[in-house]
Amino acid sequence: VSGGIDSSLVAAVAIKSKDIDLFTANVVGESSELADAQLLSDSIHARLHVYDFEAEMFLRDWAEATYFYEAPIVSFVNAVPFANVSKLARANQVKAVLTGEGADELFHGYPQLLTRRFDRALLLPMNALKVFYKAIPGLSRYLKLDGERSLPDFLELLSKNFQKQNDRQDFFRGSKFLNQEEGEQYFTTIAMFNGHLRGLLHRNDRMGMIASIESRFPFLDEDVVRFGVNLPTRFKQAKTWKLHNYKHPFIVDKAPVRNAAKGMLPDSLVHKKKWGFGVKAHQALTVKPGFFTDGYVSEICGLNKKGEQYMLEEMIPYHVGKLVSVEVFGKLFGQKQSIETINEHLLKYVSMN
Repeated sequence: VSGGIDSSLVAAVAIKSKDIDLFTANVVGESSELADAQLLSDSIHARLHVYDFEAEMFLRDWAEATYFYEAPIVSFVNAVPFANVSKLARANQVKAVLTGEGADELFHGYPQLLTRRFDRALLLPMNALKVFYKAIPGLSRYLKLDGERSLPDFLELLSKNFQKQNDRQDFFRGSKFLNQEEGEQYFTTIAMFNGHLRGLLHRNDRMGMIASIESRFPFLDEDVVRFGVNLPTRFKQAKTWKLHNYKHPFIVDKAPVRNAAKGMLPDSLVHKKKWGFGVKAHQALTVKPGFFTDGYVSEICGLNKKGEQYMLEEMIPYHVGKLVSVEVFGKLFGQKQSIETINEHLLKYVSMN
């Protein structure tokens, strides 16, 4: 459980059939949701097991998590505390767990899905400037305002075999009975299932296997998925006179999930806004010169000491942090270094702000 509505509802339903224990990662600091997880525990009378995850633990567990993840941890950095929750469950003789994945994708739990209707108004000043610049011959193309893809964008799409673009065309060919706005909403749900959710399930599976834990996803039951994918958007959201969430004021996300939870959970959990499993990672790193020397990245990119020095001084730390994730992965699987060796290297050259 995270302290959020999805996993809380799963727990409240599950405990009606069998006594269960709850497991949570308390990301110590401003991202902590421990109070809400404890409220859930008290309200359904289930024992809560807590793993207190300090920011510095990310460095300690980075290499081991990457070994089981079998990919650079560049997106779902919360995989690292997730691994510790799996170990906590295993230490308490639990082999299978239930989680709340899937509800956000099915029932519009992400703020950007609710605010798209405002995009046109928010972009009005920029679009007006584009119209002005496009009236000047040659200037529009010079400023790249014609919608042409940059070379990096093109190569990224190419590397993914233009899958999302082809899926989009296939969807709209078979959905001509929908207007454009409705079609966009339905397609977004399907696209998130094929993209974002797939990444989350990869995280759960690999980080569960670090302790031989199996994850099960009630929201991904076939009947629930069929219902959620086909449910019209107007039923996934609800209007309210309360602010609810500053990111989408007066609009309640995941209305079916919240309605189902009424009477089963405390009101503060029913109406809790999305918090996210936040972990300090790439953006909070300080990397010392020498970290990349004779490493995987320097080998494949030709990065020398002078280039590394410039990168560490001038480039965005968040991007450098992601490159550290690639280096950890490369040392494990490209240079066949041990987890212990990589840990020593990380502690020597990398610190957490």
